[in-house]
Amino acid sequence: MAFNLRSSAYSGLGQQDLALADISEAINLDPKDVDYLNSRAQIYFEQFQYELADADAKKITELEPGNPLGWLCLGRNADARKDYDKAIEHYNYAVKLDNSNAQSYSLRAYTYINQKRWSEATDDVVSAFSIDITDGGALDCVNTLADSASVVLCSKMKIQTKKDPNNSLWPFIIGATYEKRGNMTEALEFFNKSFDIEPSAGAAQRLSAAYSDADNLKMALDFADRAIQMDSTDTDGLYSKAMAYFKARRWEDADRALSIYLDAEPERADAYCYRGFTRDHLGKTNEAADDYDTAITLQPMVTSYYFRGRHYWNLGDKDKAIADFKQAVEMDTIPDSSSPSIMLLGYLGRTDEAEALIAEIGKDAESMVLYNAACYYAMFGDKQKAVDFLNQSVDKGFLRLTLLENDSDMDSIRSMDGYKKVVERLKSKQLKMEEENAEYTDQTVEVPMTKESGVFKVKCSINGLPLHFVFDTGAANVTISAVEAAFMYKNNYLSDKDFMGSSSFLTASGDIIEGSVVNLRNVNFGGLDMNNVKATVVKTQNAPILLGQSVLSRLGKVEIDYSSYTIRITRKVKTTR
Repeated sequence: MAFNLRSSAYSGLGQQDLALADISEAINLDPKDVDYLNSRAQIYFEQFQYELADADAKKITELEPGNPLGWLCLGRNADARKDYDKAIEHYNYAVKLDNSNAQSYSLRAYTYINQKRWSEATDDVVSAFSIDITDGGALDCVNTLADSASVVLCSKMKIQTKKDPNNSLWPFIIGATYEKRGNMTEALEFFNKSFDIEPSAGAAQRLSAAYSDADNLKMALDFADRAIQMDSTDTDGLYSKAMAYFKARRWEDADRALSIYLDAEPERADAYCYRGFTRDHLGKTNEAADDYDTAITLQPMVTSYYFRGRHYWNLGDKDKAIADFKQAVEMDTIPDSSSPSIMLLGYLGRTDEAEALIAEIGKDAESMVLYNAACYYAMFGDKQKAVDFLNQSVDKGFLRLTLLENDSDMDSIRSMDGYKKVVERLKSKQLKMEEENAEYTDQTVEVPMTKESGVFKVKCSINGLPLHFVFDTGAANVTISAVEAAFMYKNNYLSDKDFMGSSSFLTASGDIIEGSVVNLRNVNFGGLDMNNVKATVVKTQNAPILLGQSVLSRLGKVEIDYSSYTIRITRKVKTTR
């Protein structure tokens, strides 16, 4: 045990040789411990010693032939050797041994991606998420598929929304895929669908960012505020608000909001970078320089070097600017939609490389790549090409009129008729979105409580069954008693489909297994509805259901008036024009 623990510590410190020596000693002392063998196989894998990793994996399969772990290790090693057929063979056997292991599907999906078998990869991602919604491997696969096979990914996810309509993950993935492609109209549609199914602070933050990219500051700020209300301990809501002002070019507001965020998160490098850019626009050049330096000290990033380079360039210090631009180009080995590489090459006078990069990443480019290409041509090349790329960017979903009208890179083409027509196109698109989108207005609802035996209770109905819940301001999760869950199941208020993550939720005697997670399709109280509330089954609970303030905040801002026994909820309500 001691050797294993020390090996883990060495591994965490990056001292792999010492980690390998200790885990090998642990195996010598206990050669049948599969966890030790797996740990050593991992070290061998990271050192590209695949034959040695295979040997440990095969030993695991011999010691525990029914355990998929060894086969997963063999599959991973085969994938690393680009022996994809063999990897699939190993993963297939792992799935056969245990079809409830999410990792088996996500690892196989990764190999399918390497084979460009997009449909099979997406099916495995769905299987992995259906077992474990937090599976990191499946999430990595989604990010790759969103780049390489967005049509297949969205089509499969849309099918899942019909098969599993109460799962917020499927529309969220669709929204994220459209967002990555720069199609903000479609992204907002599916992010809103996901949020309607299961409101959360994280989903509100994502909607805030999406509305910012759609040039809708009001909605971006509304959802940033909702994120803050839903989880006041999560500073990401503050960041969302700051970035909404930043993208809207509201420089004074952005400076103030970024400063508030940095007071809470003083080591966030990108926030210093964006505040530096903001302060440059406010004429605070010394403060801007300090922010860029801090950002680079905390975490050297391409964007920080690019912004500081432009800072020096505008001050006339070309030597320092060129040095930063060169550093940024060296770091930016895999340009993407957020990459400034095209502009960097333009500043460095490497026009042939810039145009080759535009041709390479512009074949199936997303909207921001096309916008960056337009910036390049407006600054360094053919002005008509700048207009052409702007039009292509709008075709792909670019909506940021505020950015376009305030971007100094575009100054050289503003008098062109083609540029003016692009502006009119964007204004027309925004007007259409405003007419189609719902507005949000504040609505305050007061819900009465009663106090019994020192606890506060609220009348409610769960899936139509009249009950009450105990309101606990300190509760982070929702819990339901095993007795109540069993009653609801036996009387058809809960169905098999409402139990999540496992096909086994009943004991032999018909009791609900403690720790099972159940989806409460509807919780109604005081005329308010919360849909798809996840609750954990517990045995030692007298109340049918316990909800906390953090859960109720899904509906909006929650205030408790203990003197009048009232819960006051202020929420955003959709109203159509």
